Order: sequence, then C-alpha cells, then structure tokens
Amino acid sequence: MIDQITWFRTTLKVHTTDPHENVTFSDGTRTLRFTQEDDWHILNICYTDDGRFLPEGIWTLSSEDGGAGTEALKSLDVLSRVFAYDKQYAYTVYAEYDLPSEQLRFHTAFMRRDPHPQRRSLKQESFRLGMQCLYTVSAIMTRGRDRRVLFLSETRTDMSDNMQHVYDAMLRRGMEKSFHIDFRLRNDLSKAVSPVRYVKLAIRMGRYGTIFVDDYIPLLSYVKLKRGTKLIQLWHAGFGYKLVGYARFGITGSPHPLRSCHRQYTHAVIGNPALKPVYSEVFGVDPSILLPTGMPRLEHFLEPERAAKAKEAFYQAHPDIHGKRVILFAPTYRGFDQKDAYYEYGHIDQKALYDMCQETDSVLIFKWHHFIQDRMDIPQVYGDRFLDLSDKNINDLMYVSDVLITDYSSCFYDFLLLQKPILFYVYDVERYSATRGVHYSIEETAPGLIVKTSEELIHILREGSIARTEPRSYMIDMALTNGTYPASDRILDAVFAKNKS
Repeated sequence: MIDQITWFRTTLKVHTTDPHENVTFSDGTRTLRFTQEDDWHILNICYTDDGRFLPEGIWTLSSEDGGAGTEALKSLDVLSRVFAYDKQYAYTVYAEYDLPSEQLRFHTAFMRRDPHPQRRSLKQESFRLGMQCLYTVSAIMTRGRDRRVLFLSETRTDMSDNMQHVYDAMLRRGMEKSFHIDFRLRNDLSKAVSPVRYVKLAIRMGRYGTIFVDDYIPLLSYVKLKRGTKLIQLWHAGFGYKLVGYARFGITGSPHPLRSCHRQYTHAVIGNPALKPVYSEVFGVDPSILLPTGMPRLEHFLEPERAAKAKEAFYQAHPDIHGKRVILFAPTYRGFDQKDAYYEYGHIDQKALYDMCQETDSVLIFKWHHFIQDRMDIPQVYGDRFLDLSDKNINDLMYVSDVLITDYSSCFYDFLLLQKPILFYVYDVERYSATRGVHYSIEETAPGLIVKTSEELIHILREGSIARTEPRSYMIDMALTNGTYPASDRILDAVFAKNKS
C-alpha cells in the first residue's frame, strides 16, 4: 500500500508500507515501473523507460498491494505540478483521486499559454451570442424593468428557505403594489436542458431589473446582465464544511475562472461578518458585496409558536413516535454535483442501528440531500423505527429531534441554535478532505463528537447521554441577533437602497 508521495524536482517519489512492493504507472495500454532507491520508489518524468518525457495521458498509480492509502491522500493537494519552459509553455501534472474507481490518477499534458482565455469554441460562441442577443432585445423592449422582480431557481421547484422569507417580507411591506413580482422555479441541473428552455429563460431574464437566485444559474455563464441589473444570491447555507464554488478551484468540478454566474452578483447573503473571507473565496467576489444579515429563513426559528406548530403537525402524522427519542440523520451527498450525487449506504449498519433503536426506545429519521435520487431501501421490518422523511422541511424535523447526525453538510448550522447535541459521522474524512475539500479541518473545529465508524456511532447512541459542544463564533447566525430589524428587511433595504441603520 502506498503511504507517502512527494516530489523532488522532476522526480516523483513513492513510499510503500512494504518496501519490496512494485510500484507502477499505467495508462491502460502501457505500464511503467518505478525504480527503487533506498526506501523510495522513484520515477523521473523527464526520462521514462524509453528515455522520453512521461507521455501525455491519464496515468494510474498503484502498487502490488493496492493504491494510495489515506495517509498518502493527505498530500493530494500538493501533488499537482506545473513545469514552465520557454515563457509560454508548460508541462503539467494534475493529480486527482477518482472516487468511483478509488484510484489515484495523474493527468499529464503539454500546455501552451492561451492569450484569449475567455474565447469559446465556435459552437459555444454562437450559443453565447444567441442567448445574449435574446436577453438584450428583451431588456430593451421591456418598460419599467427597474420595477420588475424575478425569483429564479434552477434547483428547486417551489419557494423555500431564504427566498420564501424575502418574498414574504416584500408582501409584508406591500411592495407587490409598486413592483411586478414573478417566479421561475425549476430543477434543471439534474438533467440536460433543451435549447428551447434556455431561449425562454434568456428572454424572461431580460424583463427584470432585480433577480433573486438561490443557487447556481448556468445560463449566466453565457449572458452578461444589463448594467444596473441587481443579481442577489440567497443561497441557503450559513456555514458548512464542504468546499463549493471557487474554493474548489483546481479541483475536479471547479467553476470556470472567467465564465461563472458568481461573477455577476451585486449582493450575496451570508450568516455573519466572520464568514466574509469564506464566501468571498466561494463566490470569487469582493467582500463588500456580501451582506452579513444572517439567514432570513432563521428569523423566526426559535419562536415557541413556530416550534409548537411544527411538533403538533409532526406528531399528528406520526403519533406512535411521541415520547420516543428522535435521531435525525441528515448527511450531505457524495459526488461532484447534482447529476452524480449519491451516498455510500454500505456505511450504515441498518440491523445494528435498528437494534439500538429498540433498546433505547428511539426512532431514526433519514433526511437525504435533495440531490440524491437513489435513496436507501428500508426493509419493511424496520419500518416502526426507521422513517425516510427526505421530502419534509428539515427545520421542522429539527424541532422534534433530540440529536442530529450529519457530516460535511451545513444543516448543523441551524441545529446549533436549538442547543442540542450533534454527531459528525465522517467515515471518509481523509478521502473527502483530499478529494472534495473542506473549508476548515472538521476534526479540529466541529461543534460535536467526531465519529468514523458505524460501530462507534451505534455505541455513542446506545449510551444515551451525548454532551453538547460549544460552537465557534462564525457558526452562529446573525438573523436572531438583529432585534426588530429582521434579516429579510435588511436585505431588501440593501438591494433597494433604503437607508436604515
């Protein structure tokens, strides 16, 4: 097993747990063996077995006893190299861990400086010009654009979270009398989008001077909004460990450096001022456009009336659960985006969890990320203790839950406000940190117990009493500390230039 990997100038050095193992590079048609030098296996990319540079391709690194272990993966972020020569050329080595095959791969290529990085292929440029033309004509033809507001989502089919609360605040203020408010809510990121739908969206977006979004909008990588148009990001996450946006730049699935929806935001809502460095990196924007108002969806989160109403509705639907301990299991997805989102259900020991629930008179609620389409099968025999309530509002489920199990998700950010214990089940923390990436070390900063095995998770749950961990200051939302000036009102005042302190 490979346990260490490093570079010495142009030489890739590999260490194995058994020094007598053979280490190889293979591109599927050709295999190169590393030579041994002391306790290391080495390969110089300048001269391989035929005296030439390591050819362009995708090379899988492996040893006789497998691939790279978790210790080796910790160095993944420093294994990619750029060897520049002759001012405008470079030989690049890009290292990645391929999750489906669980293989460490090195992509090698000779690169030339691109003097026009924003230039697209003829097909892409034709599409861009077409969408831009449609948008621009629509904007020119629409009167009163500055009094027209669009709530736009490409990942949700209904109003929810921050978007819903900002809309409610507009109605509370009577803004529908002076603004035309419209909606375009679809889940388009999980499938191929037809050109006709893009055409309709480009035309529609041109009609609005203010656009609220709650996630990524792919069309905005092709269409530049008209000067003066306001684009406000209302993304739901207060703080989560999972890297997103430009924080992933250089990692598989990262956004384009120049063509990204993020580049056009005029405002973006965040949980508190301490998160400005995080979201400035995520969106690739100047911190000045970030509004540290707190999450509007949390404005009334701790109101007793809201909690009581949610509990009443829950127990009416599930009367057998009343009086039992409720455990909420709400992890994020694995994979790079909505199209390939999944969870590794093999790390959930259903039989042992069910036995624990019976012994402790507990019920386990599964709340899978909405990107995950293939959900875990629950045998009928476990139906009295296991519930899949993925289609329910997670905040309402939090009110009835006694403990939360999550991982790199941002849902713990909300749960912290209830001052209940949290378990972070991170069975793949080394692999996840190396491949997807995290903002901060979860093992050093998580406001709860870190659990890495199913056996440990069940043991802690069986013990019953779980201590609560004090969170870091940047994990506390501002929406509940604004007194009589709610987050949604602060956002509207910032967007529509009202001066109110």
